[in-house]
Amino acid sequence: MKVVGILLALFAFIFAREIKVGVLLPFSGVFSDFGNQIKRGLNVIYIHHQFLPNGDRVKIIFMDNSSDKTQTILGYKRLVNEGVVAVVGPFSSSNSISVKREVNKDRVAIVLPVATSPKVTKGSDYVTRVCYTDLAQGKVLAKYALNHNWKKVFMVVDIKQQYSVGLSQAFNKYYHKKGLYPKSGTIYTNMKNFNPLISRIPKDVDVVFLPLYANEIGLFLKEFRSQGFKSNVLAGDGVIVKVVKNLAKEKANGLTFTTHFDVRKPLTNKAKIFIEKYKERYNEMPSAFSALGVDAYLIIYEALKKCDTSKNISYLRECVSENIRNTINLEGVTGKITINSTTGNPINKPIIFEEIDNKGSKVIGVER
Repeated sequence: MKVVGILLALFAFIFAREIKVGVLLPFSGVFSDFGNQIKRGLNVIYIHHQFLPNGDRVKIIFMDNSSDKTQTILGYKRLVNEGVVAVVGPFSSSNSISVKREVNKDRVAIVLPVATSPKVTKGSDYVTRVCYTDLAQGKVLAKYALNHNWKKVFMVVDIKQQYSVGLSQAFNKYYHKKGLYPKSGTIYTNMKNFNPLISRIPKDVDVVFLPLYANEIGLFLKEFRSQGFKSNVLAGDGVIVKVVKNLAKEKANGLTFTTHFDVRKPLTNKAKIFIEKYKERYNEMPSAFSALGVDAYLIIYEALKKCDTSKNISYLRECVSENIRNTINLEGVTGKITINSTTGNPINKPIIFEEIDNKGSKVIGVER
């Protein structure tokens, strides 16, 4: 019987199929830190989530889009031509929106780890996200500010990023409902000199809101504090603590921001195991971006387990897409994940508040 079992296992191995999953992220360019953090998370989880129950093996194909819209579209098309059944990524809201037309045409699903703009999933049955939206975090950030009686607000908006524009609008909307009207100034990605903008910020401002990514936040804080401003500073989920502190040093201290995941508050057993394995491999703790990338992959992996992988690629793509949208109570790294099958957005994702300090950052609250 033992010999028969070995022969059956060998037979299954020989005839196992290779199922391809794409990963479309910035591994070079301005957002490469984010892309590489997600890749490290995928490297950790893939070890134990590469084989399907029937013996078929998932192969990940990584594609660099360099944070560029044209490269995002070309990269997606290359992955489709390679025969992937679904794609993790892109990273930014702007790039995700740029590729949506191709996704709808090819019907190859994408699962977005971090793109928070409400626009990215709208009008598509094939675009799904694992992160909360800007509408959710913008409202929560505004409520946080008003609970602290911060009525005089100055917002810094990156006009090149849909993430920044959308998050600032959501924040603004809540303030307007209270009869308050924040002032604002604009920047653009990769901008280095913030002095002209900072000179326009009122000295008595209660809080400066930075719906930006980590590089711009760090550079802004360095100049802002150097000019003597003591005001409170808020940011969204674009913060990478290591990047912001590297650029702004102690001037980053006191920054309050939202995030999707924190190693000190793991919400599932899978999160605890992931944190342990990540630390073993990289000798550091995983970021929220690593965790969200893992959850995007896990949704695709679990969807594949419900499909007959012996069938043709067209069937597989449609089956995976349908099961992604019908994800219910999946144990992920950032919490239990249920996808609204109509909108493609997760339901009731927790929003964690943190504050940067001398030791890194500390958790100061969780909202839902």
